[in-house]
Amino acid sequence: YPRKGALPQKPRRLTFHNKTSDFVITVAYDDAAVELLPPGESRFLGRYTIKVPPTAPAVNDVRVTWNLDKHGFIYVQSAQLMEEVKLTPEEEQAAVAAETKDGGKEGEGATKKRYKKLDLEVSVQLPGLSREQVKAAAELEQAMADEDRVITETADKRNELEAYIYGMRAKLDATLKTYASPDEKKQLAQLMDAAEDWLYNDGYDSTKAVYSRKIDELRAIGNPIEYRYTETLNRPAALAEMKKQLEMCKTFASKYDDSNSHVTEEERDRLRKEVTAAETWMYDSITRQGETAASANPVLTCESISSRRTALFQVSNPIMTKPKPKPVVVEPPPAPAATPQSNGQGPMEESQGGPSEQKDSAGEKKSEK
Repeated sequence: YPRKGALPQKPRRLTFHNKTSDFVITVAYDDAAVELLPPGESRFLGRYTIKVPPTAPAVNDVRVTWNLDKHGFIYVQSAQLMEEVKLTPEEEQAAVAAETKDGGKEGEGATKKRYKKLDLEVSVQLPGLSREQVKAAAELEQAMADEDRVITETADKRNELEAYIYGMRAKLDATLKTYASPDEKKQLAQLMDAAEDWLYNDGYDSTKAVYSRKIDELRAIGNPIEYRYTETLNRPAALAEMKKQLEMCKTFASKYDDSNSHVTEEERDRLRKEVTAAETWMYDSITRQGETAASANPVLTCESISSRRTALFQVSNPIMTKPKPKPVVVEPPPAPAATPQSNGQGPMEESQGGPSEQKDSAGEKKSEK
């Protein structure tokens, strides 16, 4: 193959004669390629062993087809044992006749030889790592990656513990000050001091699991305190949405215009009853929450408000979205049938022999016979 040739290349074939046993083909760069290779790099590219079966005839050809893959590496595309098939005189005569029929001249050249092809096994030895070595290297790489991941996760968890201690101390003196009881503050402060001393001494080289356990111990006390603060922040917005929903339901229940005239009074009463119950619960809960200390667990939570709104929606939505019935189409009455005459005909005109009409002095009509 030419150096720096464009890909793809056409296959190249080498034919070896009278091979009755296995033989080896060695592929290597030529001498001119030494200057282009890295220092100390071998010119060896591969060794291909062509397996010839013991039953191969003494006279044969082994045809080896070479090609370049998409990366430019040479490889054996196929290896075939070519055994010539001897034709009988009748078969040879028939073959000559077929070639003459296809356009050849009678008596021109010899009949083309026929071969029986047998694919041969090729054993390949390439430079580089063996399959076992590649597998072992991949496993080693994965083990090193897992070790790096554990080291990173451990360091992240250690930093998380340290950040939680400093952050919670600052919050207990600021935003969370009124949301923690004196006992909670004291207990949490003691645990954080002990965890900090351990972290900067014996615990600096501890494991990820131990760091996680230390953080969980602190959060068991700190999370309820932060929860009270979060509820206090989010409760007004949740109550505002519930009040808005209640007003919407009230307005609908008291509206009697044409748009909701199809809603029955029973449905309106059911909606009013649910609104009253939800409103009573809301204001009672607000009162009880106002009587509860900020350092105690909340009575009125955002989750309870959401659950109550869902219950109200399940009752109000089918009523408020009830489709208006389609208007009833009244069929017009059928046209009256014509009154039949005694002889099946209408009155006769004067021109047809019927009675003539005259008017008297008063303008009234008289009939003449």
